[in-house]
This record gives sequence, structure tokens and C-alpha cells, in this order.
Amino acid sequence: MKKIIILFSVILLILSVFGQASIYDDFVALYQKAVKHTQAGDFQAALESYNKMLELSPNSTGVNYQIARMNMKLGKEKEAVSALRKSLEMGVYIEKELAPELSPLLENPANSELLTLFQDSMKPVNTSTVAFTVPGKDLIPEGMAYDPVENCFYLGSIFKRKILKIDRNGKVTEFKSENQDGLQKVLGMTVDAKRHHLWVVNMIGPELLPGIQEEMRGWSAIFKYDLKNGDLLNRYILWEKGVIRQMNDVTIMDNGDAYVTDSEYKAVYRIPADTDKPELFLKPDEFAYPNGITKGADENTLYMSNEFDGIYRIDIKTKKLTLLPHPDDVSLSGVDGMYFYKNSLVCVQNGLNRISRFYLDKTGDRVEKIEVLETRNPNFIIPTTGAIAGDTFYYIANSQLGAYKPDGSLIPEDQRKDIVILKTQLK
Repeated sequence: MKKIIILFSVILLILSVFGQASIYDDFVALYQKAVKHTQAGDFQAALESYNKMLELSPNSTGVNYQIARMNMKLGKEKEAVSALRKSLEMGVYIEKELAPELSPLLENPANSELLTLFQDSMKPVNTSTVAFTVPGKDLIPEGMAYDPVENCFYLGSIFKRKILKIDRNGKVTEFKSENQDGLQKVLGMTVDAKRHHLWVVNMIGPELLPGIQEEMRGWSAIFKYDLKNGDLLNRYILWEKGVIRQMNDVTIMDNGDAYVTDSEYKAVYRIPADTDKPELFLKPDEFAYPNGITKGADENTLYMSNEFDGIYRIDIKTKKLTLLPHPDDVSLSGVDGMYFYKNSLVCVQNGLNRISRFYLDKTGDRVEKIEVLETRNPNFIIPTTGAIAGDTFYYIANSQLGAYKPDGSLIPEDQRKDIVILKTQLK
């Protein structure tokens, strides 16, 4: 089979770097069974495993793609056409060509609509240009933030455990050096422009870097810096021995309250401005792997991406969750960084290797349509997060999360690249 990049393969890679949630364990177990059955030629059993995976992740383009493959192997062409159409409509990322068993579907004149969908899916959408390139093939960046006060950006490094400051001309300086203030692997960041603070999520994670003791596994924290002088104002540490946590992303409300996702603990934490102490805000059964989070149109609204089933709207006062409905040909899965902009959500949808903008209805409770801003960009190596500066979206094009080896070290330097930050104009 030709190399195919599909939604769940990228999800598995990202979660394997950052940790494992329970639904992920079930998802992986089913995937392993499906692969084993396929290798043994038991395509019916493989199909059953993939169907169970679809129950866990209904919007998974990759699972639908594999269901199409298994149905073709079983001679069920009608079912294969249906699953492949669904996968293509939602935006499955296929690097070069279909799997051999699916190719005959495109050769059948009766499937001309399917052929058109496939051809459209292979067309690049390129609205981005290079904003600047950051030297550092060992950075492995995940988080990025924009400071409108000083008109500059901040870029966090997972591997080097430091934060860089970048002006609008691309000049790079160190804001925080490696492990300064006890900084660990840097994930999501945001700037509270009103108070001129930088909020930084960081963690130790499942892979321990040299010098980190085993007992620290699962440590996670949010740091708050004063951007006027660089001072560390507070560390909000969440760590219990034997509990794996992964604070992942953060957003700030106008009143100064911070909301932070914990992907491992499957929860959202709040740090009220008045108490300045973290408190558990939400930990519902629906959360599988909460990731990106952003303030909505008002002080009572949050949006949060849940890796497997889409995007939730959260009512802060009532704590009501609404899983955003959307057109059948739109997938909201695989969203990492997410940012509210003019009644839309600008998303780094790395599960589908694209940058997407989801337009909301007037109530903010439903996705009405999608605009793909970027896909099939040659710079893409797992884009992760970004930041909106005015009407322009800047984002990390090549985090290179896949550069990690099983022992936590990196692949050889000649196989890594300097960091490319792309930008695209939002209309």
C-alpha cells in the first residue's frame, strides 16, 4: 500500500508524544486489532474493529477511509463507495494516491462524483506566505503567542524547554533560556495584553529528559510572566505522585480569569483573577482529550476542541456543554490550536494537515461552513498552534513532533529543519 497520511495516524503520533488518555487506549487497542486482522487476511474482523473505532471518533476521516478499504477487500463495493465518499467529503489527507484496492472505484464510470471528490482533495490550497524562519532544528515548538503591546511574538520549545521572543522583522532573542525558572516542555501560550502578562503552559510528560527524576513524571504547570520586566509572577503547579497530567492550552478572559485544558486528566481548570489559585472547572465524561481552548464572543463563552469528537461550546455560568453541530461534509476532529475571530474559529487542524476556518451561526452554537485556508503546503510537518495579530493568522508550520525517537532523543540533525512560521490574511 502506498504511503497514506490519515487523521488517526497523526492523532496517535501527537498523543504518543504527550501521553495517553483512556479513550486513546481504547482507540489504539482497536487499531492494533484491526491491523493484526488485516495482516492475517481476516478483513471482516478488521472491519468490525474499525467500526468500533468510528463509534469512538465519528468524524474520523481516517477510520472511514480504512472502512472503505476493508469493504472493498470483502467485495462490498457499495459500502466502500459510501465510506470513501464520506472520508473525502470531510477532508481526509492522502499524500499521493489511493490504496490499490480503492483505485478501481475511481475507474468505474458510475463513480464519477467520487473521482471528482478525489481530484479536488488533491488540489493544494495555498493562501499563506512565510512570515519568518527561526533557526533551531532542535526546538520542536508547540506553542506561540502574539503581544500587541510590543508587536512581537513568543515561541515555546518542547525539547529545549525555553521561550524565544521574535519581533515583526523576524529577529530572535531569548526571553527565557533553557530550564530558566524551572521551565519544562513548553506547550500552549497566550498574552494577556490588558495586564501585559504572558501565560505559559509547560509539562514534563511521559518521556523524561536527562536530569529529570522518575518521581516527577506527570508534573505540569502554568507560569505567568510580567512582560514589562520578564519577571515570573506565579507558578501554578498541578502535580500529584502517580497522576499523569498534561496542561495543554490556555485562554484569558477580559476580567483576567484563565482557563486551561488538561488533556491527560480530561478536564478544564480555571485560575480566577481574584483568588489567583487554580481550581477544577469541568471534568465531564464527554471529555476524551481536551486540547485547544479560546474565548468566544463574550465573557460567558469558551470553545474547546476535543480530539476525537469535535468542538464544544462551554457556557461558563451554567457549565453547559454543546458539541457544535456541523454539515455532514465537515470534520471538526483533529484540532490543535484554535482561535476565535469575527464569529468564526480559526483552527490548526493537524489531524487533516490543514488550516481551517469554521464559520459559526449567529448564536455561536453551530458551524455553518468551512473555509480551508491552507493545505498541502510543502513546509508542513505537523503544524500545531498560532496567534492572530490584527487580521493576520501566524502559525507554526513545522513543529516536527515526529522527530522524537522512542527514548526521548531526536532523529539526526540532517533530518530536521529550522522552524518556519507562516501567515495568512483573514478576511
